[in-house]
Amino acid sequence: MGIGAAGQRNRRQAANRFARIFGGIGEWNTRSVPVRMAAPVWVRSFAAFAAVAARITVDAEYVVGASSKWGAHHEHRDPVTASSFRQDAADLGFNQRETAKMWSKLAQIAVITGTTPAMIGPAEYRQGREEFIAAQRHRWGRLPKSAATPLFGLDAVLFHRGQADQPHPRRQSLARRRHETDWEHVAEGAPVLAATFRRYLEQLALSLRPSSVDAIDITLRQFGGFLITIDPPVKRVADIDRAHIEAFKTLISQRGGYKTNTTLSKTTIGMRLGHLHPFFQRITAWDYHDAPPRVPVVTGDKPIPDKPLPRFLDDPSAAKLLQAARALPGEFDRLAVELLARTGMRKGELLGLTIDAVVQIGSAFWLRTPVGKMHNDRYIPLHPTLKAMIDGWLEHRPTWQSSHLLFTDRGRPIPPSRIDKAVRKAAEAAGLGHVHPTSSDTRWPPRPSTVG
Repeated sequence: MGIGAAGQRNRRQAANRFARIFGGIGEWNTRSVPVRMAAPVWVRSFAAFAAVAARITVDAEYVVGASSKWGAHHEHRDPVTASSFRQDAADLGFNQRETAKMWSKLAQIAVITGTTPAMIGPAEYRQGREEFIAAQRHRWGRLPKSAATPLFGLDAVLFHRGQADQPHPRRQSLARRRHETDWEHVAEGAPVLAATFRRYLEQLALSLRPSSVDAIDITLRQFGGFLITIDPPVKRVADIDRAHIEAFKTLISQRGGYKTNTTLSKTTIGMRLGHLHPFFQRITAWDYHDAPPRVPVVTGDKPIPDKPLPRFLDDPSAAKLLQAARALPGEFDRLAVELLARTGMRKGELLGLTIDAVVQIGSAFWLRTPVGKMHNDRYIPLHPTLKAMIDGWLEHRPTWQSSHLLFTDRGRPIPPSRIDKAVRKAAEAAGLGHVHPTSSDTRWPPRPSTVG
């Protein structure tokens, strides 16, 4: 888009004033940030225009603080890249406002690294992103949501454009970690205790799945944080006795649970104590010098669940659930509940399905589920309704995505919590109360027969 006579006159005036103050863009870039920020707004605007045109590296502190229209300048220089970026973002499900904010942040990162949105690669993006975040935190004391949210989406868009590394999955809210303690904090109060815990976790990582090690890590950090806060504090694992275990049991039984639960469930308490019992057994068998004289945790410490035997959905209830699921507004919600109900697969297996999961064997269609706890792929007969729903989902899925997963949301893998919410909404609409696909009060019917 061109500018009128008045705009051209203003730009010439800004360029002349810029030249009188700084001389040239190279000299301008050597001045301190306060000196450059002290220039008039229209001079700073010309400086941003010149920096983009000259493709020079500008320090992140100035880029973040100047509030210049970096995105507009880059779009003026390269409208083709700006247009393709908008189209790709729209294909992934972002609206125009979200896309505009992501383009603005990409333009700023490109200026920080001295490149352009079209030429920036994974290494440059990673470096510029880190510098951009550091400058935001230096300015505001934290990473504001106005920057964090666009960056979250930008990571996914650039990954599928081949310009960034694979984005991290969505992290759990810090509210769910409010009872956890960092290992650094434990090590400050009891370095020997922390060293023993960490040595044990390193050994487990060689034989257990990462998710299992993460769960045990949480338990040991909670237990370590408790031990260094009591009076007197425990400095070594060898000093832990039965009284410490009983006090920890009392603590976690009075702790708030997930979301609105006032206390932890007996299942969670049993899991925490179930992590501690083998810990003491193993470090004793492994001849750790910091092992206590006897195992202070006994089998009877684990509480008995209120409902140890789950009840399954009967046929009428399952029919009500499917009918309610088909009325859900979200396409993924409808498809997820239908898949779980008709195949009996686990959440992780559903989310691990790839775009080539549907295969034809003879005249029938089968669903190849990914490697799960059985450690082999399985083929499940595919109901015609599911076949039609999966075909419809694939029609709306961008084919140019770098990910081979069947289910993605804005370029990222869908988290398991989305499935929990979908099942909960369908169960509430059907009047069935609490229904969980894997491990709660009400469960799905048994798995259908499979071949593999």
